[in-house]
Amino acid sequence: LPPSPPWAGLQSLPSLITPLSSLAAASREPQGTCSKPQLPWEHSQSPAQPPTVSTLPWAANQSRSIASHTLSCSAGRALLKPIPSMVFSSLRCQGSTSGNDSEEARIQPLDRSLNYFQILGVPDMQFSLDPKELDQCYKKLQWQYHPDKASLRPKQEQEWAAEHATAINHAYSTLKDPLARGTYMLARLGVNVDGEDAGTISDPELLMEIMESREEVENTSDASQLHALLNKNREKLGSLFSKLNKCFEVNDLQAAKDIATELIYLDRLEEAIKEKLPTAA
Repeated sequence: LPPSPPWAGLQSLPSLITPLSSLAAASREPQGTCSKPQLPWEHSQSPAQPPTVSTLPWAANQSRSIASHTLSCSAGRALLKPIPSMVFSSLRCQGSTSGNDSEEARIQPLDRSLNYFQILGVPDMQFSLDPKELDQCYKKLQWQYHPDKASLRPKQEQEWAAEHATAINHAYSTLKDPLARGTYMLARLGVNVDGEDAGTISDPELLMEIMESREEVENTSDASQLHALLNKNREKLGSLFSKLNKCFEVNDLQAAKDIATELIYLDRLEEAIKEKLPTAA
């Protein structure tokens, strides 16, 4: 009889390959236990040992090894090695998308009941703000409602985006300036410091000092003297801003109004000094 071809008996080969689902189930078993998928020869009722390669049906007619089946177990984990490359090629990252599969949330109309603090998402009605946090919130919102980003949206949403952008810019320009922030907070609390009822500086010594400094600014063009006046004025501004913050913390609105009025005079003095300097300080 002619010898059997090398591939004789290969139809029984798939029965020896352990299903991947069995291995996955084995890997989920509690630690300390180790199990492996049942191999084909283990279905036999006899306690005989698994056959060796020499006793397999096709071993006598095959010149070289066709496949390897290695099962290892460590700390309760069953692994089949080597895993065919086709298994890896079938795995895909489920979390990665191109960004076009889902639409962004629709732009909603501006809630005009919100104050500037709420619009920017910073601590509400708090005079002491972190400048870095304020900048980060502003830039994030500015990008979210930028007109260019909304150019492909419906016309109504484009108009709403423009309203958001305008409110965000106004809120940021107000809150980034401590004096504007303080006067805005007082206005929200029903205290006006910019109109006719704003009053004058209650501290006569400070008022006299500001008037003398103004005369010095008007009568000199010396840059070093102007810089000295500017530094002195900024020290007073810093001190008053600290006092204003304490007034807001204890809700002393009358004292806050008086300090805000003094700050307005000092702020005007600083602007006058900057105008006389050759370059902006």
